[in-house]
Amino acid sequence: MSITDRLANGILGIFQGAALFAGFALGFNMLIYGHPNMVFVLVLMFLGVLVGAVVGLVVLKLDALSAMMMMGGSILTGLFFGLLVLAFDYLFFTDSPHFEWIMTSVLLCTAPGVLVGWFISTQLGGGLDGGRRSESPEEERGSPVRPDRPSVVRSSFSNDATVIDNRLQQEVQQLSREFDNVQLDRVSGTAGAQCVSLRLAARDRVYRLFLVCPPNYPYVAPQLMIEKINPRRPEQGEEVHYLSQTIIRWEQRATLVDIVHEVAQDLLGYR
Repeated sequence: MSITDRLANGILGIFQGAALFAGFALGFNMLIYGHPNMVFVLVLMFLGVLVGAVVGLVVLKLDALSAMMMMGGSILTGLFFGLLVLAFDYLFFTDSPHFEWIMTSVLLCTAPGVLVGWFISTQLGGGLDGGRRSESPEEERGSPVRPDRPSVVRSSFSNDATVIDNRLQQEVQQLSREFDNVQLDRVSGTAGAQCVSLRLAARDRVYRLFLVCPPNYPYVAPQLMIEKINPRRPEQGEEVHYLSQTIIRWEQRATLVDIVHEVAQDLLGYR
């Protein structure tokens, strides 16, 4: 998981923990005492920050986009229910608005908002499994593909990481428009190597692809590993031995998109 993904998970956990604990504290005060005890509320909110930070940084395995969409759904849902409570308060009570109850509803209703954000992110292909990334190049096995749509990116030979990163970012963006759970990560233990992972699915067949690009990509072909996923045990994958013609006949103008198109056509019947 990249630093950006981890940071987004941490922010989501901290925000949600603080909101829930503060909402419970405020609601408890209003039910028992009829007025808020701000010291009690702040203490529980701080506790919620600690719990949320642990959950976000250790437990959650979301990509950054999914985490941010879940937090956005949380905020919008809380505000929506807060406005409903305000409208109810205005219609049925003649005295001044009960802002403590309104704030309690806003804070507590952020929780179901997480599910709203989760639903939106899955519909848009954000993916919540965080996508398994290859942590070492030893896991990768060569596989190839046809260069039907070559990249227009060309340059003289260079190991400049900026040039490589720019090309990979362009290819990842193109893959993200066509496939699910596309992610880019650096491979630990290998300076400059990066791994692009994504998911292919059709009916009851689900595959996870890992494309490891060496530091001198695209002058050297990437390595490919494919796992067939069991829907009942998605954490376990069975390696698929596949030989890609694109990688075998690799040329600089070929792209990762070409490889994925070849795999999708051969394994899933995509055209």
